[in-house]
Amino acid sequence: MTRWSRRHKGTDRPVAAAVLQTAAGVTILAIVLAVGSLDGLAISFSATSTPMALFIGFGLIACGISTWVQPTTRILTGILGFAFSLVALPGANLGGFVIGTVLGVLGSAAALAWVPSERRRGKE
Repeated sequence: MTRWSRRHKGTDRPVAAAVLQTAAGVTILAIVLAVGSLDGLAISFSATSTPMALFIGFGLIACGISTWVQPTTRILTGILGFAFSLVALPGANLGGFVIGTVLGVLGSAAALAWVPSERRRGKE
């Protein structure tokens, strides 16, 4: 295996955690910024829940990007991701209709469970 392919294989970064956390943030933001009705079901956007949902959505996106760019922050971003995801239930239209919360919790769990791979020190 060449050096380039081994380095870009994805094993040295928590890819799944970053993607799930970012997807959770995008889902929550999409629900908040979407049209106010879904098949006749009126969605309530109050003056207090919209800024909170924006904060939660951007916070989860920041956690995902931070997990990807600097994997050493995985513990912090995992804990913050859990907090943002659980606070999204009452604060952001049931956490993006529960989809955002589930994605955020799974991404945070993946960030906390990920460990860096062992690097080989010998010649190849």
